[in-house]
Order: sequence, then C-alpha cells, then structure tokens
Amino acid sequence: MFVRVVCGTHFADLLAGFSVLITALLGGTEAFLFSEIYHDLQEVPEIPDGATIVYLDRNQIRDVKPGAFSNLAVCDILSLEHNKLTVVRADMWEGLTSLRLLFLNYNQISEISPGAFSTLPAVSGIGIQDNNLSALEAEMFTEILSLKELSLYHNPIISQSNH
Repeated sequence: MFVRVVCGTHFADLLAGFSVLITALLGGTEAFLFSEIYHDLQEVPEIPDGATIVYLDRNQIRDVKPGAFSNLAVCDILSLEHNKLTVVRADMWEGLTSLRLLFLNYNQISEISPGAFSTLPAVSGIGIQDNNLSALEAEMFTEILSLKELSLYHNPIISQSNH
C-alpha cells in the first residue's frame, strides 16, 4: 500500500492506520492516501493520479474549480471538512466517478445547486453537517440513486420544497 501523508508525525501515523482500516473495508483494494491537512491551502492542490482516499481538511479552500479532481476516477473517499466552502455545484466533482463517501462537514455551505451531486453516480454517503443551509430543495438529492446516508445535522434549515 502506498501512503503519502503530509502532516505531523503522530497524526500521520493515525492516518496511515486509518488507511489500512479503509483498505480492509474496501475489500482488500489497495488504498492510496493523499493528505494535505492544516496547510492553509486556498485551493485544491494537484493530487497524484490513483489516489483513493483524499483528505483536504482544515484548510482555507473556498471553492473547487471544475476539473480539480478530473484525474481521480478511482477515488473512494474525499474529505473537505473544516474549509470555507459556501456553494456546492456539480462541476466541483467532475472525474470522481467511483466516489463513495463525500465529507463536506464544518464549512460555510449555504447553497446546494440543483444537480450538485449528479456527477457522483456511486456516492453512498454525504456529510454536510454543521454548515449554513437554511433551505432544502427536493431536487438536491433525487438524482443520487446510490445514496444511503445523508447527514444534515446542525444546519439552520427553516424551509424545504416538495416539488
């Protein structure tokens, strides 16, 4: 298993151990962990082809440019927790055709565009807790046939549409 971790030693050991656990959970598939945590990144960095687990937590990322993940067709897990994202759009996830888990918790997300997750055909879990969502539209999640778990805890949701 190839593991590249860029962070403090103790935390790096923890992530490497977590990567081994994820490998077992993925049915023995080799995991390639890419992690850039606590680096004050303003944008998504170049990520090596073949990364299966990507952590970009605790940075200053405000937006994901279209194509930022275009080389990550085998990525299973993407975490962008504790950043400064405010909007979620479909073009943010181009190329993530195998993604199963998406973590967007602890951002400042106040808007999810229609079809925002339509480019994620395999996603089974999405975490959007502790953000600023005040309204939900029925169309936000209808295109995700594989979705089994959606976490929206701790959002100031005051209205929802049933269209």
